[in-house]
Amino acid sequence: MASSTASVLLPIWLEKDWKDWSLFGGGGCVVSALGSQDYCLAGGVLNRQVLPDLQVGVEVAYQSANADGALPTTAVGLGVRYDISENLHLLGYVNRGIQNADQTNQLSWYASMLVTF
Repeated sequence: MASSTASVLLPIWLEKDWKDWSLFGGGGCVVSALGSQDYCLAGGVLNRQVLPDLQVGVEVAYQSANADGALPTTAVGLGVRYDISENLHLLGYVNRGIQNADQTNQLSWYASMLVTF
């Protein structure tokens, strides 16, 4: 089980855009206080603007073990963003663990609304 002590994430992220495509990702390590286990994570996303108001992307994400006895995890996901207007967007995402999935991440998903200004 992960500890609830203070920690800090030290990330490095990069992005490259061309025409309707974007590639971004990176990683970093979480440094924890009071003897909690440090761990690292990394990920990458490739997305494409398929319609003027619709963007679709795929993601691969990895996280090393974050506690004694915990297992590392890798997941593959699919996300969408639909622009209702310039400032209102619907988001959806689903991913499936492909490494140690039974113990770490069989399935994750979310749906949300994003407001930009």
